[in-house]
Parts: sequence; C-alpha cells; structure tokens
Amino acid sequence: MSPGTADDLENLNISVVDAKKSVWWIDGDVRLSGHRAVGEVLRSIGGGWRWLGTAMKIPPFSWIAAVIYKYVAANRHRITGLRD
Repeated sequence: MSPGTADDLENLNISVVDAKKSVWWIDGDVRLSGHRAVGEVLRSIGGGWRWLGTAMKIPPFSWIAAVIYKYVAANRHRITGLRD
C-alpha cells in the first residue's frame, strides 16, 4: 500500500482486508463494493459505458457480473503482475 492509504481507509471505515479484496465506490451514504462498484464507475463515465453499468444492476446480468468480478479479483495478480 502507498503511504497514507491506511489512514484513508480508516477514515472511510474500510479494513485493509476489505480494500485488498474488492474495489469500492463511496459517494455520501452509498457504499458499493465489487461488481456493484464497477457498475457505478461505468455509469459515472457515461456514454456507451452507462448502459453497461446499468445492466450490471439488473438480474441476470448482475449475477454474471458478480461471477466475472470474483474470477478477475481472484486472478488479478496474473492479469496485472501485481502481488499482495
């Protein structure tokens, strides 16, 4: 983790374990993790990505997104070459 990250996580009330496990979207009282956070990021980008982010909230697309997210998260070190 980069310097200051632990303090930021503490201020957001997110554990280091949770931060390493999932990506997070925090906007006011809205706290989303995993595929839901990715969906919200895509929605916020707008354009053609907005429809994909919206679809990721609706079953059965949300179920598929959850499975894909879990696979990518579990194998991100292979994809990016980064280690914990």
